[in-house]
Amino acid sequence: MKMSKRVYGLLLVSGFVWQLPVAMAADSGFSVGDFSDAEWTQYSIENTGGQVLNWSALDNTGGNPGSYSLLDFNKAATSQPGLSAIRVANIYDGFAYNPAVSGALDTLSFTFDAKGFSSNINTQVSAYLRPVILQNGISFSVASSDTIVTVGNWNTLTWSFTSASNWGDPYNDVEFNPDFSASGAPIQFGFRFSLNLSCSGAFGCRQTLARTGVDNFQVSVTAVPEPSAYAMMFAGLSLLGLARRRKMQQCV
Repeated sequence: MKMSKRVYGLLLVSGFVWQLPVAMAADSGFSVGDFSDAEWTQYSIENTGGQVLNWSALDNTGGNPGSYSLLDFNKAATSQPGLSAIRVANIYDGFAYNPAVSGALDTLSFTFDAKGFSSNINTQVSAYLRPVILQNGISFSVASSDTIVTVGNWNTLTWSFTSASNWGDPYNDVEFNPDFSASGAPIQFGFRFSLNLSCSGAFGCRQTLARTGVDNFQVSVTAVPEPSAYAMMFAGLSLLGLARRRKMQQCV
């Protein structure tokens, strides 16, 4: 049986509209399953109190699975009470999103696994982790997006952000944001490690040690749909509506 031209045309229009959502918002990103030191750069954001954070990629059975990133925190014993803080951005060098080429950013999604291997902090906290981006040599993060990592099993952490206004400079100054527009500079992605320590011992404080693993780092970037894509969608919907009306009139 031959398909009538009208029905065939209706199916073509329907198929055209059905495929539009896929083309309207382009996705890109990357995934790091096996870590390598050469693919990452560490940027110091803040370090008060003489802490040391060693970074290394370990290829053994401790990952989830395979090689992973190990952050080894060490603060020497002190003879006086005090406060200290460390914030470090770990940026992946193997991928950069260029808004001028791929379009303005709409949504950023981050996923990675984390595990506290050891900690002599009373609460068993080994790190505070959050996503971080790098643009024009400046690292940006989202205030209050930290996830606490404690000693235990591997856990998957996820975040999703939809506006450049959510991102602030290293000290979360919301008046200083990255540029997600089509004229913005290339953007790199990573995660931020931080620990704030308070020592109140009158005769000093003991050495503080903590080890944290990060594995299976993934970033997904969705671009803002182009105006032409919306125009195509509305045109397709209009054609579909017209075809349906014609079919209904012929059935009367």
